[in-house]
Formats: sequence, C-alpha cells, structure tokens
Amino acid sequence: MAIGVVEIREVEERDNRGRNQRVKKPFVQGTNREITPNSVRTGGWGALAFDDLATGLDIEYEERGQSAVADVRRYAAVPVGVRRILDSHGCDHTGLALDKFIYRSADQSFVKHALLKVVGVNHERAPNTQWFLDLRNRWMATTNQRENSALRCTTIGPLTLHLARASAMENAGICLHPIYGFAYLPGSGLKGMARAYAETVWLPTQPDQKQAWRQIEDVFGWASNPDRLKQMKDPNHPAQVRRQHDDDPCSPEIKASSGNIVFHDAWPECWPQLIVDIVNNHHREYYRARPDDNDHPPGDWENPEPVYFLAVKPGTTFNFPLAKRRSDVANELLDLARQWLLGALCHLGAGAKTASGYGAFEPAAEVPPTVQSALKATWQAAQSGPSLKRAVFETTLELVTPAFLAGPNQQADDCDLRPATLRGLLRWWWRTLHAACVDVKTLRALEVAVWGDTESGGPVRITVQRDHQSPLPIPVLGKCVKKDKKNRDVLRPDQDFMDRMKLERPPNSQTTPGFLYLSYGMDEMPAGKPGERKQRFMIPPGAKWHIQLAARDGYYRAPGSNPKAAPVRLPAPLILRQAQAALWLLSHYGGVGSKGRNGFGSLAQIGESDDEHKRAEFERVAADFRQKCGAKESQQAHAEIASLKDVLPILSIPTPWKSYWFVLDQLGYSIQAFAQKHKRNWIKEALGLPRKI
Repeated sequence: MAIGVVEIREVEERDNRGRNQRVKKPFVQGTNREITPNSVRTGGWGALAFDDLATGLDIEYEERGQSAVADVRRYAAVPVGVRRILDSHGCDHTGLALDKFIYRSADQSFVKHALLKVVGVNHERAPNTQWFLDLRNRWMATTNQRENSALRCTTIGPLTLHLARASAMENAGICLHPIYGFAYLPGSGLKGMARAYAETVWLPTQPDQKQAWRQIEDVFGWASNPDRLKQMKDPNHPAQVRRQHDDDPCSPEIKASSGNIVFHDAWPECWPQLIVDIVNNHHREYYRARPDDNDHPPGDWENPEPVYFLAVKPGTTFNFPLAKRRSDVANELLDLARQWLLGALCHLGAGAKTASGYGAFEPAAEVPPTVQSALKATWQAAQSGPSLKRAVFETTLELVTPAFLAGPNQQADDCDLRPATLRGLLRWWWRTLHAACVDVKTLRALEVAVWGDTESGGPVRITVQRDHQSPLPIPVLGKCVKKDKKNRDVLRPDQDFMDRMKLERPPNSQTTPGFLYLSYGMDEMPAGKPGERKQRFMIPPGAKWHIQLAARDGYYRAPGSNPKAAPVRLPAPLILRQAQAALWLLSHYGGVGSKGRNGFGSLAQIGESDDEHKRAEFERVAADFRQKCGAKESQQAHAEIASLKDVLPILSIPTPWKSYWFVLDQLGYSIQAFAQKHKRNWIKEALGLPRKI
C-alpha cells in the first residue's frame, strides 16, 4: 500500500498556438503521478472525484504498473499544521479516527477498510489503559456519592448503538465518549429502555394498574404533553391527574415533575474492544420494491449487498449506576428502577438491531437475588397474563457436521453462529411456507408483519448464546501446500489427515478426495499470489447454541389498503409459531454457513421431534396465519422462488458410518462421479450452477 498526498502545483504546457503557459494540475506529492479526469475514469482512481480534489487530500492506493493504481481510498484534506502533528504523534483517539480522519466513499469495501482502521486505533489503546481504570474509579466514586446502586451486566452478543450518528459514513457509527473515545451507553437511552420495559412488560402484570402507573411516573417523572393528556382522558388507561394533596381533589395540579431516580451513563469495566460487523441484504430489489410490486420475488439469483458497521465485542461487562435524586426518595422506587433496567437489558436489548440479537445482556452474579427473582416473575407473568403480549420459545441447536461460519473478517475470532445470520436463514425458510400460496406483494406484506422492515421493527427477537463447552474454531483440514514440477506452491490433499480419519484415497489423479470436492473454495490460493492461502476456519460438530425466540404482538397491513385504516392485530403466540416453524425447517432441511447445501453446517434441534407430521403441522400454522391476516390465496401452479410445495420427495439413506468426515467424503465422491459421468450435460444443473456444461 502506497500512501500519498494530493498537491496542486503549476506546470508548463503549450497551448493551441504553441506558447508556454502555467497551469495548475493535481499530482501525488513526491511523484510525477498526475491525476487527470481520464486517469480517474480509467486508471483506478474510482474513489476520487476529480472536481472535488483539494491540496492536502490523503489517498491510499496500490501500485498497478507505471500508470495505473487500484483500491484507492480517499481521506480528509488535513491542514499542514495538523498533518505535522499526525506525522509525529499519530491519532490515538477512536472518536477522532471515526469522525475526522476517515475517507468518504459509497463503496462498502472501502467502508470496511476505514472501520478496520478505527478498530486498530481503538485496539492500540487497550494495553495502555491504566489511566482509564483510574478515570473509571473516580467516576464510580462520584456516582456513589448519590447512594449509588450499580448493576453489572455482560453482553452475550455484539452491541451497537447510534449507527445513524453524523459521520463521514452512513449507518456505520457507534456511541463513543466525546472526550475519552471509548464505547459507552448514555443514561438518556437507558432511562428510555427502562420506561419501555416498565410500561409494556411490567405494567400489564400488576393487579393495581393505577398504583403501578403512579410508581412509573414517580421513577421517571412526567410532563404536560399531548400524550399524557390523551392518556388521562382514556378510561382504559391508568394515568390520572397528579395533585399536591392526593386526598384533596381541589388542590393544585402538578403538571410536570422530574423523576426521582437518576440514570447515569453506563461505562465498561475495562477498555472495550470494537469489531467490524456485517449484515447482508440478499434481496435488495425485493425489499426496495413498491408495496404493490409483483415483479421482484426474493430469488437466490440476486447479489448480496453487504453493509459494515462497528460493534462492541461480546463478553464486555458494563456498570449501570442508578441513584436517588434526593435522600428522602423511597428505596422501593430505586429497586423498581433497577428491576426495570435489568429487564430491559436482558429481555428487550440495548442499542440498535435488537431484533437480530444485538445488545443482549445477562446479569452478573453480584445482582441481588431479590431483583433477579422479581424480574423472572414479571417476565413469566408477561407470557401468561390476561393480556398475553409476550411469547417466548427457548431451545438448543447442536452442530451435526462441520460448519464454515464467518463474519466480515472470515477469521477464527468471528467464526460463530451470528444472530443476524440465523435471523436471515429463518426469514428464508419462513418464505418457503408461504411462497406458493400468495403473490409477491402479499408475501412481502406478510413478511413485514413477522420480521419487520426498514420502517417498522419486527415483533420477533432472536438471542443466540454459545455454550461455553463448545469446541473452538479450527483451520480448514485436509489440504497442505506442496511444490509442483515447476517449484510452484499448490494445494494438495493432506495424506496424514486422510489416513488419520481413515478416508479412502482417490483412485486416480483426476479424482479429488470427496470431502475436498464438497468444500471447494474454503482453503484456496488467491490468483496471482503463490504461497498465500485464503485460510477459512470451521467449527467442529458438537458445538451448541442456546436460542431464544421472543415475540410480541404484531400487525398486518394488506398491500394497497388505506393507510389510515386500522391494521390486523396478530397476537404474540401466533407470531411466535411462525418463527418456530422456520427454525424447525432450518434444523431439519437446511444448514448454516458456507457449503450448507453440500452437507456442511447441519443442525439438530435438541428435544425436537423428527416426525414428518411436524412439517404438516407447521404448514397448517402457516395457513392459519394467512387466514388471520385475511391474505388472498394465490392459485399459481409453482412458486417463483423456493417453496415447500415444490420440494422433491425426501430421500433418507441409513448408513452404519459413525465419522462425519467419512460420510461427507463418500457423499463428495458420489456427486463427483455423477458430474464426471454427465460431462457437458445439462442434467448437471441439478447440482447447482455455475458449472461447465
């Protein structure tokens, strides 16, 4: 990687009449590499806009010969004085690295590169954070002066928040302390989370609704806003007029009051590690289509659209201090606030993308048992009370065959079942239940009712927690680097591995070992880079993940309906059954990770029946859901996308084999033999395309 600075300097050129003249042109500082409109178009300067060049603009690029470059990344035009400081001291503030010293580009590959630089700056500060520990101790001492009672909770998944904060990149930011640069959770957001939990989960479970609402207002305060006035006029809402003397209805009304509990910012116990995370939109045209559009089904032929953003690494512990505003505030209010905040963290999630499992917490051991027991009782009551606005299903998934799982970096540290990945797979399998029964626009509307879209959050929340005894990721097995006759590095089967796993050797040089045939591409050499391996990691069988599906009430709005008309209300148990059906289909017919259709990444749902009658049951659940929504059934013979109604008969072949490697090896040999037998024959398209036919 070469790094240069754009400078605008004058050079002599001849005009049309042959006379010398001085003109200004942009060059890469220290070189004679000129940047022209033509070179921007053809020379690889795609990240630059010629009309937007400025002296002092930092650019990073790779050399491609004398006249071409590649992978150009543009940074801010930094003043000379600031450049001198950066050259001598660098930038060790994560917030500045994210907000100020970053390039502008719409290309997501460039966004990933920029975020990796921010992560690098944040990581460099981690070993030298004694000053942070001293700062945190001072902060804790300050909050303790207000009868502090801090909660300690640890993230069980990635945490991201403030994605839409103003920065050079869209939806890629994170909440960083403006002075010190570490990730934290603002107290204002924690207060809003706790109130949401108190109103939507705790309040419906209380026998005395009016007294419970008074406690909510005592903790959070109230103001004379239109929402509160509307609540007091609603005979079904427990809000009442607050007066100076409760026993005297003629006493003056208290129209506004601050809350009795202070919600401080939540700081991490040690310097938090940041990671670059990713979500993939696999059906861009389908999701961006108009509500009445029937021409863009969510097919597998669409190209994914990756979006990169920053997140806090799982396993980070935060302190959540709460305090009384005055010394005469009742302890009961502080205990309630602690219970509500803990419930919001554990059951609703903090920050962004909570429906996809982000921002999930678990309490530390120091949390008082009384608080945990009260929280558990409230959550159970929310699932079985008269309102029944919450429904929860918990299960454990076990990996049956090796899985090539990965995040944005495709390394060992992100080789795991990510909640966003699981949610995307569940959406795919859920569509197979309905695709043949409704048209595309109705399918899209039904999907929004269960899984949400960019305008409304989905009522299903997924939490994924890896079992602590699960095996760790390992490099892809079965290949090693050898020298060919021309002394070039090539990948060849690892004979020691094959002998150790008691795998058959190929009969000839034209046949690839079966398990390598199935996993092609997971351990390859990039073109043009001899000796450099694209090493992927995999999780061995036996890994387990604890899954929780939590649903709340949802709403369905038919495409083309009056936007002012009330939508169809869908109760939480009905929504939950949709997610359960998708999970059963995934664990019985699908797989996770790369090469999932080749037998890798197979899952088993512990305690769930393998009976095929279960599939018929879930198909009835899907039909009941469509009927509840009032969706018009389609009479199409075949769906435009994958559908359970078009599935081929299931072929089950029992074998005495115990080794999953041997099973995959034999399967690979069978598929390879079929492909060789039908060389240049269209019948091979059953194995998937592209193939040489």
